[in-house]
Formats: sequence, C-alpha cells, structure tokens
Amino acid sequence: MKTIFSIISSYFFCFLFVFPSYAQQNINQVDADGNRHGLWKKYYKNNRIRYEGTFNHGKESGTFKFYSAANSEFPITIKKYGNNSDVAEVTFFTETGVLQSKGKMQGKNRIGKWLFYHEDGKTIMAEENYTNGLLDGEYKTFYNTGKPTEIAYYKNG
Repeated sequence: MKTIFSIISSYFFCFLFVFPSYAQQNINQVDADGNRHGLWKKYYKNNRIRYEGTFNHGKESGTFKFYSAANSEFPITIKKYGNNSDVAEVTFFTETGVLQSKGKMQGKNRIGKWLFYHEDGKTIMAEENYTNGLLDGEYKTFYNTGKPTEIAYYKNG
C-alpha cells in the first residue's frame, strides 16, 4: 500500500512541478534564422498579457488575441490568419468584451466589407467597403433600429 502511495505521489509531483516547466520552455522561441516560431506571449509592465498567438517561422498563423493594459479579462482584438496567408479576419471589442467592428485586413490595411456596431454590440451602425486600406464602394450607416440613415459611394478613398 505504501508503494502505491509513493508511485501516485511521484506522478502527482511530476504533473504539478516538472511538466509545467517543460511547457513554459516552448513559449517565445525563435527558429534557426532568428524568426519567431511557435507560441508567443508578451506582457505589459503591469504583468497583464498584451498578446498571445502563434508564429510559423516569423509569420503570424492561427489566432492572435490582443489585450488592453487596463483589462486582460477580454481581448480587445482577435486576428485569425488562414494557412500561408497574410490576410486576417479581425474583430475589435471594447475593454468589456462588446463587439465594435469586424472585417478583413491585409497587413495594416482594411480590405473588403467591414461592419461597425452600435454600443450594444449587436446592431450594425455602419457597413463600409475597403480596397487596400481606402474606402471604396458602397458605404451605409444605420439607426439602432436597422433602418438606413445614409448611403454613399466612395472611389479610392
């Protein structure tokens, strides 16, 4: 009975203390060329998380979550990258987790259709279309009821 207790205690010790230290070693690594690779986490000076996401040899891949320095309970930005693409689906939130806007970005430029939401985070306030970061095409704004307030057209911003 004492031997079984010793074995169980040893496994418990490994799971609590040894394995977490190995997991920590895989964060913020670089590849042979010095590019960020694998899971990365950065923190503000106040020790709140700034962002977390995965790099594939220096290129963002998968889901990235960005947080404000004041509140790390909810991400303020979520970027989802496709395989081998620099286009990301981006969603912005308030510090309390309410949806503000969503669309696609290529690098730092908005592209395609973007939706902006009223304070409730549910009803659409504006619908905009972008080409290479510039407003291009139909632009609509809406009342809280969903009824359009304005429709305009943009060409190259």
